[in-house]
Amino acid sequence: MSTRGARAKQRLQYDDPDAVAKAEKRVVLKRAPAQRLVPLFAHLPQYEPLRSASVRVSLAETLGLHPSVLQLGQQLAQGIISGGTARVAALLTALREVIADFPSSSTGSSSTSPLEAEHLVDDRRELERSLNRHIQFLVDSRPLSVAMGNAVRFVKSRLGIQSLAPTFRELQRQLLNDIDAFIEERIVFALETIFEAGAERIRDGDVVLTYDASYAVESILLRAMRKLKRRFRVIVLDSRPRYRGHALANRLLQHGITHCTYSLLHAGAYAHSGSESCPPGRRGLFQQRRCARSRWNCQCGVSGEARAYPSCRCL
Repeated sequence: MSTRGARAKQRLQYDDPDAVAKAEKRVVLKRAPAQRLVPLFAHLPQYEPLRSASVRVSLAETLGLHPSVLQLGQQLAQGIISGGTARVAALLTALREVIADFPSSSTGSSSTSPLEAEHLVDDRRELERSLNRHIQFLVDSRPLSVAMGNAVRFVKSRLGIQSLAPTFRELQRQLLNDIDAFIEERIVFALETIFEAGAERIRDGDVVLTYDASYAVESILLRAMRKLKRRFRVIVLDSRPRYRGHALANRLLQHGITHCTYSLLHAGAYAHSGSESCPPGRRGLFQQRRCARSRWNCQCGVSGEARAYPSCRCL
């Protein structure tokens, strides 16, 4: 990554006692450490899962966080919401509700009077502190992905830009419009562009190999079959612990892609022998055009590159 500009914030190393003690001062959600710690992953957070409904009730009473953020934190911790796009959309939707429901101490009139201007500054600072607290709760529930961190920086930057609004209600309205525009342009429209470009690359008779379950890859395959009327085969590789590729293969069969083969990852070399393209999902794209993805997706990509198969980047 480029060294120019602000240095990227490094991940917390949980095997560093001093760094952990400093980070615990900012923690909003107190989570119990896992009973069985894995020494190999000592540098990563290891907590007991949030599964009790009583936890959500106690948090609402003691912390005063927004109900949508509490629900999202529990869903992220349990893995109910997974995938880069789904997590970013859920984060922005929750922050949008926090901003929309934030109370104001001003009367709503223009900030020409000194008292109203003072109320406007106080409300903006309180909103910023509230957003930081809600975001920290989500970080405590599950570390943010690369795309989620970019979305958080966007919201905070827009809050600083919109601080010149004449009233707090106008500031809220502008922030909500900015979040809606971000979701529409950088998520919905971007996904449509990826789906269209990916479907165009699939030709009749192709054999497409993918790993696990990616929303982008699934949408590309379905669009190529439905809209472009392409006829092709799909090979889905899968592995422990979630076996999400099995559900992907079933959905493809239900939607009409009848030539669908399911295999475990250890048979990937045999599956690659008959495939012609490999579109695994990606979690992020760095500044130097490098991709972030799971290690098994990397294995599929390296295996396909060794056989000179094209690999699409489905973010």
